[in-house]
Parts: sequence; C-alpha cells; structure tokens
Amino acid sequence: MPASAQEIKARFVIVNAEAGRQVVPQEWSDAVVAAGLGETTATVIDTDFFAIDRTVETAKEDGSTVAFFMTANLPTTDDAQFASILERFLTPNPQQPQLEGLYAMMQEPGCALIRKPLSGQEFIHTNTILTKNDPAARVACFRSVMTYTMNNLDQFGPRTPFHEQVDPGAVERQANLPPMAIKSSALIDPSDPNAAQGPVRRASNVYKPGEKMDFHANILNVGRFDPGTAQARYEIQLDLAVTRKDGGGAQTLPKVFVYTGQSTHRIPVAEDYFDNFITAGFSLQDPGEYLVELVLTDLSRPGQDGTVLRVPYEVVVAE
Repeated sequence: MPASAQEIKARFVIVNAEAGRQVVPQEWSDAVVAAGLGETTATVIDTDFFAIDRTVETAKEDGSTVAFFMTANLPTTDDAQFASILERFLTPNPQQPQLEGLYAMMQEPGCALIRKPLSGQEFIHTNTILTKNDPAARVACFRSVMTYTMNNLDQFGPRTPFHEQVDPGAVERQANLPPMAIKSSALIDPSDPNAAQGPVRRASNVYKPGEKMDFHANILNVGRFDPGTAQARYEIQLDLAVTRKDGGGAQTLPKVFVYTGQSTHRIPVAEDYFDNFITAGFSLQDPGEYLVELVLTDLSRPGQDGTVLRVPYEVVVAE
C-alpha cells in the first residue's frame, strides 16, 4: 500500500530521456520492494524536468528529501567492460568538457552512481545511475542506489536557491583585508583605436589648457556591503587633490563622485572578488606642473584603517 505523507523520508524523481536512458517502471518498483522502501519512499518517473520542481514543492509539506536521478543503460553485460566504460567517464578528457569533475558516489560490479559537481545556478544535483544491459542487474543496481541514498540523505535534496546563497569565506576574507593598494595606474587615451579592448596608456603626460585628462587605476582590497551575497556591492568615494609642483598652491575637491556597482555573485567568490578599477576625467586651465591625486575611500568599511587610498599622477599643462 502507498506510504502516507508522514512516513515518506525520500522522494525519488527520475527523468527519462532518449533510448538507453529510460527506467522501466516495473524494474524500479521491484527494486523498491527488494530494498524494503515501499513505506518510506515515493517515486515520480517523468519526461519533464519540471517534475523536479513539483516534487520539491510536495516535499516541503512533509520534510522529505528529494533525490533526482537519470539513468544510462550501458550496452554490455560484462562487469569488466562496464568498469572500463565507467573509467572513461571518470577520466578527465579535454575533448569532453561536459564530463569534467564527474565522480562516482557509489560503485560496485556492474553498477555505479555518478555525479557532476554543481555549477552556476543549478539548484539540485543530477545523479546518474549506470547499469548493465540486463533486467535483473538493473533491479539489483537500483536497489543498491536506493539503499545508498537512504543512508546518505544529507548528500541529496535541493540546495538553497542560488540568489540566497552566501559564501561565508567572503566575510572572513573581508574581515582580514590588507589596506587598499594600487595594482596599476595610468593616464589613458580613450580615443586610441585599441581602447575598445581595454585602457590604452597615453603616450605623454602633457596636456593643453582645458584639455580633458583621463585617469585609470586598478585597485586591490576594496570591501563590499553584504560580502559573499547576491546583494554585495561596492561604494568608493572619490575626492580630488591637485597640487602645483612649483609651490603655487593646492586644492582639494571633496566628494566629487561615488563609484557604485554590484559584485558578481559566485560561490565561492572569485580570487579577485575585492578588486576594482576606476576611471576619472577632468581638465586644468592654468599652465604648470601638477600632482593630481585621486583620493579613494572604501565606504563599505567606514572608519577602518586602510580604507583610504591616494592614487598619484604627475601631469603638465602647457600652451
């Protein structure tokens, strides 16, 4: 008799694909009986991947774990040949990047449960059951896979939706960030034909009065609001300090601009997660030699040491 919702611990979802990747319902049912799981599991066999979503919603009502499977019936009845085919699946091959990272969760003669690590925004693992081309062997394999799953339910089920995931390592890294630092800086020429491929360093630091100066800098160790989350963002305040090198005075322009933007959400965050680049542009009217400093403040960590950085440029204004 079917299990009541209160008794169900796991819900198996099987999505049948093309020939050779389909489960015979009776064989799966025989495996459920052989494993003694008729009272504690429920199975959905479908051709629609949305069956996963529907089952996940159902599982929320009873707290059961959803395990998603696909199958591959290998064209052999020989255990040695099966093992050889499995080894090819699991061996890294540049010609088959779609198999990268594949590993066996469970393996026995003529049977394997393999999985590829999650990437991107997938919300549940795809687990593939490899079987020999023999009905009795398939039933035995299904039984083994079910038993493994029930003994390791913590390895199955949907993960937290991608936009809700947090990388705690990002919080720890931010707490230990070194002071902000300059990775590179340059006066750049946006009019250069190659500027579409990236900033092009200007050949000279000499400008005519009123000519626009374009500044670029790559900055390290910039904090984030809500680091490691989908809401992570940076805010960098720009103040401008201009000093005449001939002793003719200095001027500071506070809060000229605030650079803001979202951080790319990846789990885990990338190695360059706390890097930023900034650009700025303005002009000077009076001839002379100048030290121009872009004073950058990381607004995500107010008052902390190492969150203000001065990026210097030497420029000349001449007729």
